[in-house]
Amino acid sequence: MKRRPRSMYERKTMLKFWIMLATCVTLAQAQTPVVKDTTAKTPTDSSQQIAQRIVDSKIPVLTDFWAPWCMPCRMLTPTINELKKKYHGKIEVIKINIDIHRGIASYFGITAIPAVFLIKNKTVVKMIPGLQSKEAYIEAIEELLKAKVEPNEEPRDTL
Repeated sequence: MKRRPRSMYERKTMLKFWIMLATCVTLAQAQTPVVKDTTAKTPTDSSQQIAQRIVDSKIPVLTDFWAPWCMPCRMLTPTINELKKKYHGKIEVIKINIDIHRGIASYFGITAIPAVFLIKNKTVVKMIPGLQSKEAYIEAIEELLKAKVEPNEEPRDTL
């Protein structure tokens, strides 16, 4: 079966299609997804700076490991925000996006999210895995505030 010769219009249309397809593929490969880090105080906030905030904190720290694509993490956000308001000045709340701050997530051994760590004097006092009730977090924070924990001066390693 012989093919009929393509018209000038068909050739131009096919050429436009292939150029458009090649452009889309090139753009898709060149662009990396940009996720806005809502946990950072400044756009240049790095994992090392967040780790330093945890280490230098004079008050206990609640760290919430989360990701924007995680539905339980998104369900936990209002609870964490309420706890932040309720315990303002008593605990510092730091939300850590595991997609951006992989080094910290690796250091803490995060394998599932959400994961909440309660830290006092450079020591992890409690880890709360998964989505829990608000009362569970309040109880853990109250225990943390009452606990006597000696400072841990020797870090495992640097972040």
